[in-house]
Amino acid sequence: MSEEYIDKLYKEYTSQREKLNAASLEAAGRYDRAFLAISTGTLALSVAFIDKIATNPESWTLYILMPGWLLLIASISLQLLALASSQNATSEQIRILDQEYSVYFSNDNPENTVSERHEEPINRFIQRTSRLNVVSQILLIIGVVLILSFASINICLKKELPCLPKDQATSQPQSQPQPQSLPQ
Repeated sequence: MSEEYIDKLYKEYTSQREKLNAASLEAAGRYDRAFLAISTGTLALSVAFIDKIATNPESWTLYILMPGWLLLIASISLQLLALASSQNATSEQIRILDQEYSVYFSNDNPENTVSERHEEPINRFIQRTSRLNVVSQILLIIGVVLILSFASINICLKKELPCLPKDQATSQPQSQPQPQSLPQ
């Protein structure tokens, strides 16, 4: 292959790689914004639900709600830590890249440097970010399920919907209206 053709291929490769990298960064930013919006929105809606709809929830259902809230708060916190870790991963990758290229540029024969290299430098922040994201996603899903369970149970009990058998739907017996006698 000619030197000119290799240069053309390399330019096309770097152009495509830059486009893909930009698309990846944009998607990651959208994911982070959506994730935080879902988790904080769920938390806010659940607080509003108690205030407006389930003003007097069954006391035992609070044991479902409280862990749901805690899991959402933990999910939000871990996602914020993942964002910070992602920023650290980028800075670390730049440092690794700078270090590698400084070795290549300072060597008289860069080809030998590449062939002598034994192992890839490890960016520990990449693994940390991935773990934080996965745990945060799991906590979000469990937290949303708990809060939806709390909401659906209290809606069923309050409106006496056919979600539960009639004898379990209400814990208090309904009082029958008493006819009033008319004055004579």
